[in-house]
Amino acid sequence: MALNLTTFYTVVGKNVKQINEMVTYYTELETAKDATYAVMNTAGLQDLYAPLPNAYLGFYGSVAGWIQELVSNVQSIIVDEEFVLDELPIFASDTATVLDAIFDYMVLNTSTLKASVVTLATVDVDYATVSFQTGVGSLPTGAPNPAVFISRLLDGVNAPTNLVRANTHYNNLESQLAMTCTVFAKCVASAPGQEVLQLFSDSPEQASYTYDAEAPGNGGQIVNAESNNLIATNYDFTTWSGNNPTGWPLTGGTAGTDWVDSSGSGVGPLRINTAGTYTKQQMSGLQRNTAYMFAAAVQCIGTTGTAVVKMRIENVDGVTVHKAFANVTIADVSDSSANQSYIYGFYSPSNTVNLDDIYLAIEYDAESNAGTYMRLYKVVAVPVTYFNGLGFAFWNPYVDYLSTFNQSQSTTHEEIALNGYAQIAVANGNEGVLQTFFRKAFNVQMPTDGTGSHTIADTLAT
Repeated sequence: MALNLTTFYTVVGKNVKQINEMVTYYTELETAKDATYAVMNTAGLQDLYAPLPNAYLGFYGSVAGWIQELVSNVQSIIVDEEFVLDELPIFASDTATVLDAIFDYMVLNTSTLKASVVTLATVDVDYATVSFQTGVGSLPTGAPNPAVFISRLLDGVNAPTNLVRANTHYNNLESQLAMTCTVFAKCVASAPGQEVLQLFSDSPEQASYTYDAEAPGNGGQIVNAESNNLIATNYDFTTWSGNNPTGWPLTGGTAGTDWVDSSGSGVGPLRINTAGTYTKQQMSGLQRNTAYMFAAAVQCIGTTGTAVVKMRIENVDGVTVHKAFANVTIADVSDSSANQSYIYGFYSPSNTVNLDDIYLAIEYDAESNAGTYMRLYKVVAVPVTYFNGLGFAFWNPYVDYLSTFNQSQSTTHEEIALNGYAQIAVANGNEGVLQTFFRKAFNVQMPTDGTGSHTIADTLAT
């Protein structure tokens, strides 16, 4: 029992090549029709052109039919008993189950397709923060705007798009399932601290492989992280025992010296004076194969220089169990208009992680000049909502956020207006010809190695 993957993708690739050639031909028909009309109109032959539009409609229908016939042929190949099913350890013969089995077989044999790269605006990272374009009033000087956080990290429980089913194979993979479009997050409820954003795209939903542009349709809603926060204890550092914040044990120094209650009156925020000092809290309520967004609102203050803050997932012994999230560097700690920031990241517990031993840690990591310190205001953790192959979360932390202990900042702000929105351009480069076909035709993502190399050549389909 052994599926020859090279032979399998050679046969599939030949069909994909023909499909893509037909798609190109189809898209050129409209241009050809218009060009023909322009020439005949110039020559005064409009009467001879009259029957051609109906002929072109016939061409359209025929080519579209050929495309769908070839897609059906690939589906037949996938579920062929002798060619595929007999070579895999499965008893079902539906397309989805067989594709899952082929996925497993490819992983087992370290076989991969060429990847397609999803980019968020011009930011080629695992996540991006997007400020609101409209509907936001005056924010405190230096405060980061209310933000939509976006991740390419997939999990195994939630369906990545309207068209793609949930699949445990996708846990902790980088998404290649997003369609090129503009995604909007529109405020449909604006009560402070309980804002709700509706996700939607600039195109109606498209249900199958097509020669037209893909369109993800509309998505679900995301709520302010503070109204759905999984940080169980003292997320806003307003409960203290002396200079120790309740629920946030600190490591790397002494209370009252290396960290203090910044207000001096038991209402926070947490001030960490010494680089290398960090705090953490045990996470409860997390589920396996589910993606979460973790974020903290921080400020680094000093007379000159830079400072670095880190966030990570670790166990009770302080061993990192998830790659450290992207660090945030405050470039000028003396600039009250720029020394506040988010630090954030995404994490999905796998089947091998002990759910009772997950801690979120935040560290004041480094400072270029002595005397600089960090203020930690609020921390949130929320499950992400998937739309168009991406995970979304939202946080507006500035309700009762800045107060009198931060004299350099304003104490008031305006909330997000109803119908205010954020938007982000999403692009799928479709670099992987075979990967793109499987996404479009069968709404699945097949294995890639994530390093830019692959074992199954795309030339099989080109």
